[in-house]
Amino acid sequence: MKLFGNSEVNDTDAETERVMIELWRNAPAWRKIQQVFALNAMLDSLMRANIVRHNPHADEAEIRRQIAKRKLPPELFAKVYGAAKSEVGEGKAG
Repeated sequence: MKLFGNSEVNDTDAETERVMIELWRNAPAWRKIQQVFALNAMLDSLMRANIVRHNPHADEAEIRRQIAKRKLPPELFAKVYGAAKSEVGEGKAG
């Protein structure tokens, strides 16, 4: 059984993967939720680092807006941040 379904990418041997899956299956719900929150925090950190790398002068508000743009569906982002603001900081003048 392949955890991610792509044997070309999987660098984990079958027995280790079996143990990982068994541990995940037997973990209490609070532990699974804790791990999901930790993964989401890591994703936010990676997004933030990428935004700062590409926009070194962005202020905190712009960084949060860019994170939201990556996480929200376009329609919801436009409702929350406004259609006009969705173009700011995207490499366009203005």
